[in-house]
This record gives sequence, C-alpha cells and structure tokens, in this order.
Amino acid sequence: MTQIKTVRRSVPLFAAALALAAGTLVSAPALVGQADANQSARQSRTQADAWTHWSESVWGAARQGDAKKFRDLIAHAPDALDPAISETIEAYRAALEKQEASRNEQRESSLKDLEKRFTPGATPVDLSHALVALTHLTEIAEDRESVLREDRWRELVRSAERAAREAERNGEWLLAHELFYRLDTLLDSDAKYAADVRRTAGRLAMIQFYAPESMWKLRNQRRLLEDEDGLPAYNPTADDFRERLRGITTRATLTALQSAARQHVERDMQTTPREMILAGLSAMETMLTTEELREVFPGMRDKNAYARLLDRVRGEAERVRNANSIGTGEFDTVVHRVLSSNDGRVLPEAAILHEFGNGAMGHFASAAFDDHTGVIWPDQIRRFERTTEGNFVGVGISIQLDERQNIKVVTPLEGTPAHRAGIRPDDVIKFVDGESTAGMSLNQAVDIITGPEGRTVLLGVERTVTDAEDGTRLKLIDIPIVRERIDIRTVSGWRRNGVGEFDWDWFVDPDRKIGYVRMTQFTKTTTRDFDRAFNDMKREGVAGLILDMRFNPGGLLEEAVTMSEFFLPRGARVVSARDHMNRSRDVRNARGLRGVGDIPVVILVNEGSASASEIVAGAVQDHAGNGNIRALVVGARTFGKGSVQNVWQIPGSAMAMKLTTQYYELPGGRLIHKRPGDKTWGVDPDMPVFMLPSQISDALLKRREADIVPGIEGDFDLSEMLDPSVLIDDGVDLQLHTALLLLQSQTRPPALTTKDPR
Repeated sequence: MTQIKTVRRSVPLFAAALALAAGTLVSAPALVGQADANQSARQSRTQADAWTHWSESVWGAARQGDAKKFRDLIAHAPDALDPAISETIEAYRAALEKQEASRNEQRESSLKDLEKRFTPGATPVDLSHALVALTHLTEIAEDRESVLREDRWRELVRSAERAAREAERNGEWLLAHELFYRLDTLLDSDAKYAADVRRTAGRLAMIQFYAPESMWKLRNQRRLLEDEDGLPAYNPTADDFRERLRGITTRATLTALQSAARQHVERDMQTTPREMILAGLSAMETMLTTEELREVFPGMRDKNAYARLLDRVRGEAERVRNANSIGTGEFDTVVHRVLSSNDGRVLPEAAILHEFGNGAMGHFASAAFDDHTGVIWPDQIRRFERTTEGNFVGVGISIQLDERQNIKVVTPLEGTPAHRAGIRPDDVIKFVDGESTAGMSLNQAVDIITGPEGRTVLLGVERTVTDAEDGTRLKLIDIPIVRERIDIRTVSGWRRNGVGEFDWDWFVDPDRKIGYVRMTQFTKTTTRDFDRAFNDMKREGVAGLILDMRFNPGGLLEEAVTMSEFFLPRGARVVSARDHMNRSRDVRNARGLRGVGDIPVVILVNEGSASASEIVAGAVQDHAGNGNIRALVVGARTFGKGSVQNVWQIPGSAMAMKLTTQYYELPGGRLIHKRPGDKTWGVDPDMPVFMLPSQISDALLKRREADIVPGIEGDFDLSEMLDPSVLIDDGVDLQLHTALLLLQSQTRPPALTTKDPR
C-alpha cells in the first residue's frame, strides 16, 4: 500500500523531469490545472449520476401514478444544473398553489349558492340551479362521494326528483328534462335517471323535429323565467319536417330493425326483438300524447281516428308483452298493424316509421348498452358523412351562437373559400342568400350555408370597423363565396407561424426539442398529416413528444391502427375486437413502422377522449407498461366508447344504419367500452392530473384563441395572436404542464452534455 502511494506522489515529479530533459518548462500552475480538470470531471460525473437518478425516479413515479412522490421529486430537483427546468418547476409549484386557492374559493362560492337556492319552498328553477352548484361542488372535491352522502344534499336530490316528475305530469317538458338531466349528471355512476333523461329528451326531440316553433316557445319561456332577454323571433327557414321525412320507406325501416335484432353485440334472440318492439311502441305513445304535435298534425284532433290509433299502439304493446315468444318477424306484423290503424289519417306514415324506428333502436341506449346504434335517416346522411369522411362541401367556417343568439364566426378555416374571401373571426352572419338568420338554430344555419359544390352562397356579415371619419361602427358587408369540398384538418402544432395548414412551430420547448402535436379526431388524412409533422420535427432533432388527444372523439379505426404503429414495435398487438360470444376477433398488429423511434412520449387524454383516441392511448400504454417503449399517459380517465360500428346503406333506399357488433379490446385484455355495472372503463392515465372545470374551459378558450387565423396570406400579423405559452406560464393547463415537465426531466441539461474532460 505504501509503495502505491509513493509511486502516485512521484508521478508529477517524474513527468517534470522528463519535460526538463526535453527542454520544456512545466510550471506549477499547469499541474494544479490538471488536478482541477480531474476534480471537475469527477464533479460532472457526480452531477450526471444525480441527474440520471432523479430523471429515472421522476418517470417511475409518474408510471406508478404516485402524485405525492412526483411532487416531492420535483421539489428536490438537482440544483443549478438547468435554469430552464428550474423555471418550469417554479411555474408548476405556483400553478398548484393557484389551483388550490381557486378550489377553495369555488367551494365557498358553490356552498353559498346552494344555501341561497335550496331553501324551504324552493321553486323548480331554484332546484335546478342548486343541482348545478352541487355538481360543481362534487367536481372540485377531493372525495365526491363524501359530499353526496351529506343529508342536506340527499334531500336536495329527492326534492329535485319530485319536482321533475311533477313537471313532466304537467307537460312542462323542458323543465322536467332539465331537472332529470342535472340529476343524471350529478349521479352519473348510478345511471338512476338515465331512462328519465332519454324519455324526456325523446319527447323534446319530437317537438323540435315536427313543431320547432313550439320548441322555440318552450325555450323562450325558460329564458324569461331566468329574467333573461327573450329569443329572437322564430325563423322557419330550412326547418320543415316534411322535407326531412322524404325518402323514408317501410321496407328499409324494417330491414334496419331486424338487422339490429339479429346482429347487435348485446343481442339475445329470446328477449331483444320483444324489447325493441316495446320500445318502438312506447315512442309511438309518447308521440301521440305530446300536445304540441296537435298543432302540426290535424289528424290528432280527430277524436275517433286518434283513439283508434292510440288503442292499437297500446293493444300491440300488451300483446307483445304477454306473448310466449317474439321473433324478428314480429316487427313486420306490428308495424303493418299500426300503419293500418292509422290509415294515413292521424299521422304521416313516414312519421310513424321515423319514431317507431328511433324508439326501437333506442332500446339499446335505454338498456345502457349503446348510444351508437341507429337508423341514419335520409336527412342525416350528409351530416353523418361529414363526421366520418373528414370532409364536407361548404365554405369553411366554424360558427356558434353568441349570447344574443346571433350566428357568429369563431374562425375561418385556413385556406378555405371563406378564409380567402376575407371572413374574419367575430363576424356576425346576418343574412344567407338574402334570408335573415335571426332566430335560426345552428343546424338551420349549417344547412343553408352548406350546399352543392361549385355553387355560390352570399353571406351578409356584420363587422365592427374603425375609420378616421366615422370612428367605430357596425358595417354590413355582402361576401359571395363559392362552396368547395373542405378537408377537416385534424393535426396541429404548438404555435402558428403562418396561415397555411402546416405553418406551425411544432416545439413547445425549442431548446430541448420537445415537440407538441394536437390531434382533434381521426379522419382519412390524420396519419398522413402526423407523419408530415413528425418529419418536420425530426429534421430539427426532436428529443421528446407530447401527443395531445384531449377532447378527441375518435373516428376511423384504420387511422387509429396506423397511428399506433408510429410508437409500437413490429408485431405488437394494437387492438382486437370481442364479439357477442366473448371471442377475440379481428386482431390488428403493428407492422413495425416505429416512426417515432426511442424518444420519450407523453400522451394527454381526458374525459372527452373517445373511441380511436382510446385505442391509440391504450395500446401505447400497455406496451409501455411491458417495457417495450418509453411512453406515459397523463390526464384523466377517457370516455369509454370502445364499440365497433358497422355502417351500411340499406339496399334500395336513401337510408343507412349504424350497428354496434363488437367491442374493442386493448392488448392487455381490457375492454374500453363502458357497460352497465362496470366500475372501470376507458383508459386510466398512468399519471392522473386533476384540473378544475374552470381551468378546463379556460384552457380550451385560450387554445382556440391561439389557433384562430387572424388574416389572409400577406395580411398575417403574429403579434395579433395569443401566445399559447400562457397555458403554462399562467397556470391554466396543469395536464400539459405536467407533460412538459416529465419530458424536460428526460432530457439532459446542456451542462451535462459536454465531453468528459478526461
């Protein structure tokens, strides 16, 4: 041991002697510098080891969903290594404190509102407001069940239910539905009021479809009860049910119903036909007992004919209920008996088919199995194709009703006819082809603005303008626009840097090369557009990726599979389907594209993520859990819509149908779909991150404002746009903030990426 130490001490002297022999002068400071370099190297290695340990611990805590450990680690990040991540951490701490302060303020506000609204003798309107306040209280509570167990709130629920049932008995359909809906929202896990919601919603849908002016009156009366301004006068443009019923046939309706009874994933041939027929007859009875429809169907005022038809509907229900067995052939018998008793005198034949069909298909929804099976009636075909095909014929604007019930432009879609014509955000559409839009619903406005490709539509828009002579004023401008086929863009980035569809800055953290992609649905172009976006990021050296699929309602299965292949190794299972016999079918495996490579990925999901987005998130999560890839799912549990719909045109008709035939199954064997009695569904995030409802709405509004295109090409001013960094800097979007922090923790800071001095 002594010899070793002696040799080590003599090395510098020996080296100095050799240098002198060679005619070189070596100073003492040079020797000290070498020692300092060695010390620096050891310090760098220590810091690197500390960073690596911390980085792995942060990722592991998120993988385990251990929020406390995650926050503790964040609070004890390695010191002085990286100013940028220190800033993110400080902002994160501030955001958590801001959230807790806001939660306490909102809790006090909700309690005050409850005390004000829920008093002895509270009116149904007061009870409705009290339910909203109680629902909000449960949404912000750390333990919602403990809130609902309080005696005073249990009494509120009982009082609201009594008021809802009394309102329904009195024909106050809108108020009854409002109360049942709010009860169901409050107690959604129980599904106690689900049937009440569907029943009252079905009646209101009939009023809206056949007697829209009566529906306008109901809505106007409800606003006046709140001391709000009345609605604009009813506008009947494009609101005629006779046009919507055109093309409905008996044979096509029966084909759809019989196919559903034979092929639905939850079918039971011993019970399904009977239950569907009873649900259809119940819908018919609802139609016949809705007073508002007497205004549009004079035959309902013929007492004898009306009584004969109602007796037939009730008699058929009694017969079917008591029959020993009911097969699919009974659809034909019941429908023809009802149509024969009607004899065209009380209701139009197409109206009977429409409501019987909706009611029968609604059996699957009322049994809480499925909201996605149904007849696609002739008037719905165009809208349905718009949601699945990813394109539509129109002018390319997003619209909403403002607080004064005006048709207001949210934003023109970039590159579309409306954008090129100069339509701007906040323009108010007052006229369409000379027809006033006052009093129109959004559906009416959409129907008349969209239309045949190549045809011109004239929009009369009201715009706030400012000039030197007249100051600020409202100006009505006529803008002719030629309709085109509009592609729905589903992939966007972090910050706009132009008006083109791919003019995006894709990096939420350009220094660390952390990319950000927001995916709003899955259409035919989604995977192609993501591939292009990611290639742009790869050229810049992307080191981590946030894939934001919050509020993504899904779309095409094929796009979900090919999107998953960006992340999964060859042969990895993406998804399969489970049929009515509980057998796995249609297994889909990744073909090994793995375009994202080995970079860490965080996928953001929430309650609005459904269907195809759940498949992608679930497949990535399962394989990440097996150690195949580096990925985490962050946010809130997804919606739970994991069912396979087959859609086909009914031969010889202008009608189609969509039918649930299977459920999606994730690689680990989980079913996504929420079924009756299920305690788990959808995709639970690895790292749950709570956001207040106010934070969610604020984040959506700010994100939308940052995405709005302010001007046409050549008139684009970046300074007019909201910087999306406020989502993080202002503590608005904690889920996004967490994702960014996770990926920053996986990227070595610049101080540790220099070469080892040795």
